[in-house]
Amino acid sequence: MAIRRRYIIFALVALVLIAAGSFHWPVTHLPLTQQLVGRIGEATGLAIRVERASLRLLPTPRIKMSRVSLDAHPDAAPETALLSAREVRVGLGLLPLLLGRAEPVSITLVNPNIRWFGPEQPRQLWTLARRHLTALIEARNMEGEPAPGDTTIPHHVQVLAQSLPGRLVISEGAVLYRNGNRRLLHRLNATVDWPSTGRPLDLAASALWRGEPVDLRIEKLRPASLAAGFDSPLALRLSARPATFSFIGRISADEVPELSGDMSFRTSSLRQTAAWLRTPLAFADAVGPVTLKGGVSLSGQGLSVPDARIDAGGGVLEGALSARIADNGRMRVSATLDAATLDFNRFLAADRRIGPARPPGGVSEWSRAPLVRRPGEADFPRNDLDIRLSVARAAIGPLLLSDVAAGILTSGGRLEIALNQAKLDDGLVRGRLQLLPEQDDLSAQLTGTIDGVDARKTLRSLTSAPLISGRAGGQVTLRGNGNSLNAIMRNLAGVVSARITDGELSAVDLNNVVERMEQRPLATALDWRGGRTPFDTIDATLKIERGSGELEGELRAGNGLYGVMSGVIDIAHRTLALRALAMTSEPNADAAGSQGSDGESPAAFPIEIEGSWDYPVVTPDIRSLIERSSAAVPLAPAHTPASSRPDAP
Repeated sequence: MAIRRRYIIFALVALVLIAAGSFHWPVTHLPLTQQLVGRIGEATGLAIRVERASLRLLPTPRIKMSRVSLDAHPDAAPETALLSAREVRVGLGLLPLLLGRAEPVSITLVNPNIRWFGPEQPRQLWTLARRHLTALIEARNMEGEPAPGDTTIPHHVQVLAQSLPGRLVISEGAVLYRNGNRRLLHRLNATVDWPSTGRPLDLAASALWRGEPVDLRIEKLRPASLAAGFDSPLALRLSARPATFSFIGRISADEVPELSGDMSFRTSSLRQTAAWLRTPLAFADAVGPVTLKGGVSLSGQGLSVPDARIDAGGGVLEGALSARIADNGRMRVSATLDAATLDFNRFLAADRRIGPARPPGGVSEWSRAPLVRRPGEADFPRNDLDIRLSVARAAIGPLLLSDVAAGILTSGGRLEIALNQAKLDDGLVRGRLQLLPEQDDLSAQLTGTIDGVDARKTLRSLTSAPLISGRAGGQVTLRGNGNSLNAIMRNLAGVVSARITDGELSAVDLNNVVERMEQRPLATALDWRGGRTPFDTIDATLKIERGSGELEGELRAGNGLYGVMSGVIDIAHRTLALRALAMTSEPNADAAGSQGSDGESPAAFPIEIEGSWDYPVVTPDIRSLIERSSAAVPLAPAHTPASSRPDAP
């Protein structure tokens, strides 16, 4: 019976101890709590306010504090504090607690709200923490020997670090903007592990930012080394569905920390990433997947990647890249990049706003997709961009350029693409395209020149059957405005001039055609194709106004052959209505005055070019040939005056 009674007593005592250990004992005003609050404030350098606190011993000792706020100002209200939490759970070491000391082992923040006061906040917090550590060390005047096995961390820093908890957990937190009216981060969960001074700090966090889940991982960071004034290793990885970023290198202990190491950035869609970051990029739709790798240096002066490697799908670019914040607050990005080959068609094909579109079963028309997505907002960054490109071989449409020197410049929303020089089929090409958003529209201006280009090679790339050869040169000056490529073409205005020298026309011998036409006009019209026509020069000028161009052109050959072409090229609707005349000699005033009494003009073979750009129709002007042929006069429509017709019965 005595043994049974003893067991019952032990059981009752155990139940009492368990009940006592599971009970939340109020400890708000006890020295233990004040000591713990002082430890946290001393470690963070922030003033901490606690509404109430309770102690629970089981299953492990911990203090639960309710309505906690931390801020640099002791009088800050919880609603405006840097950090406020509904509940903070502090795990305590058992042995120090039995000895009457409160040493935190872990801290868990439940539903904390962290306020974001602007892009300068990280630098301010870093400076505050650095100054606090320095002042704390000086106040304690701790000067010890380095710990065994780690000669980079002084002993006094290790003592300070050992007073901090080994784990910090954030559960279902949020980052609020300033007054708390807007949330920047939702569902913030994080775990920070720092078991001891000699071991690195690890952070794993996840949150919801702008509708996308984001994961952050930080490894190898040694805060004690930073507190001692030494550099620390750092491995960082930020991943989300639109993009991923990773960094491996070192971080300095300077007042403005500097990162140096290797970085990698990858996005499956630059358009989605730009939209997610709310950073408009010029023609981001056309780029697609992008990968950026290289050694990086990040400091207060900006970002520098001296050995950047960019894979944009259409080619690999290598060179130097830098970014910095200018005095006016805008970011300025500069890059000098080289590429062996670059296929611009990979970019252009992905953007349906550029180039013609062909409806099923119809002819091509200019794209009606809006270039400015929302009223007053264009796809051009308000930041400054200066990119210099040097490409050995570049493909644009069916054309192949070599030794390309180009530049892309943006400033204040204005986009400029400059082709400083490129070789095309043994000649040179230069051009400049300027785009400027104007309210809901886009203003575009294009200027360019070509010199010494082999016309046959270029036309062979553009068409299956090149009809002209020779050395081509010319100039173009165009301007237009609108919210789509179709609208810009409808408002297009400017001048295009071209000259081709020492060439020939293929598939027609105009000298032979004109000679035969003088004797047999209709027979010549049925058999006019075949042969070649050498020429000295072809000059053409196209004057464009509101999307419609008036063409005037001349052909001259050494044997006296002369040709003219005139008509309308409708750029907006992509149609042609042209008429050409081929003559044995150039008409002049004397020849015009010596015409016969029958009023016949000098021999000229007429050609008409009509239809769409996709399916032009080239035929002789049969009516003019019928009028010239005396044998075919009965085939011509009769024009009987109305006065000579008999009256109707």
